[in-house]
Amino acid sequence: MSDKDTIQGFWQIVSYVSGGTRIENYGVSHLQYFGNKCREIVPSLVDEGNVQCTFRLNEMTDPKRIDITMKFADAPSAPYKQRGIYELKGNRLKLCFGRDDVRPETFTRDLQLTTLKRHMGAPPEERKPSEMPPLEDKVLGRLVWKDNANWYSAEIEQGDAVVSVCLQRDAAGSLEASLDRARKVVRSLRKYTRLARKHAAERLLQVMNEHWLDEGEKPLTSAAFQKRMTLTSIVFDEEGGTTFYHDDGNLFLGHTIHVSLDAEDNCIDAHFSG
Repeated sequence: MSDKDTIQGFWQIVSYVSGGTRIENYGVSHLQYFGNKCREIVPSLVDEGNVQCTFRLNEMTDPKRIDITMKFADAPSAPYKQRGIYELKGNRLKLCFGRDDVRPETFTRDLQLTTLKRHMGAPPEERKPSEMPPLEDKVLGRLVWKDNANWYSAEIEQGDAVVSVCLQRDAAGSLEASLDRARKVVRSLRKYTRLARKHAAERLLQVMNEHWLDEGEKPLTSAAFQKRMTLTSIVFDEEGGTTFYHDDGNLFLGHTIHVSLDAEDNCIDAHFSG
């Protein structure tokens, strides 16, 4: 029997070590292999199908090799690949993956080392979808409930780009405040896009020019800074606050730029995170 046949089924994680440190609250309880596909099982999350993984084994090498290819439903960019090594002995499985797409030569705790045992019996417990019905809105279109994020989400077009719009409910479960705010912003999206970029430049341009320029690179103007930003998503909270998330156009080496407005359109925060 080939290793591809043997690996099929559920595997319970016994230990996960990353960078020499054992991670006790990893979140992932099991891996499942079925056909040429695989997935992680996180008991606290609903599997919404956002991550699609395939695997390939090469049992002719020493150590044996495993390649994982991941596609993200909400990010239509090139698939993300992991190259690793594996050891499969009976009901025990060991996986080791490196950094920066470099395959490890040996099993080491200094990288990402996972030890698993075969799961016997009924499939492991998983959080079930709440089956909240979608909503139809004349301004936002179809709103779909996202269990893991605990909000409704829609997609709108801005030029050639697609922007995710996310709406949070209040403690009573009402969507009224965030929905009213979202309609107002989306109706005037160009205005709010310019406003968010302007606030980002006012708060972050000096930081960028002082600490993030390459040697010999000329300081950016406010207009050049704003032009590099691309709006990717907007989150509306239950109090009417709005946060705009932007691709930074490599201003801060691939970080995300956040700009937050209160219900009266006052800028209350602008920062970047990775």
